[in-house]
Amino acid sequence: LLDMTMNDRGLPIDIPLVRKALKVVKSLEEDIGKRVSALTGGLKATQVAKMIEMFAERGLDIANMQKNTIEEALKDTKLDAGTRALLELRVRQARPAPRS
Repeated sequence: LLDMTMNDRGLPIDIPLVRKALKVVKSLEEDIGKRVSALTGGLKATQVAKMIEMFAERGLDIANMQKNTIEEALKDTKLDAGTRALLELRVRQARPAPRS
């Protein structure tokens, strides 16, 4: 009976706070996008194949843009500053895909 009462009440959510948080996330994503574009000459962070190709041109052979792969690549002490910055931005931008 107690669990039914709790379920009927639901979970209180601070909607204005959620909206503010979403604005912050959007702002951060836009900032990362601008920085990636500046470092790549116009590429978007979502252009994975082109970014992998660009990394290859810079001497970094990377199989994919998954977080674990990028974190492993960041261990390379010979990376140039621009490549390192791009990889770090990609890790910061990465987030889990929504579940269906």
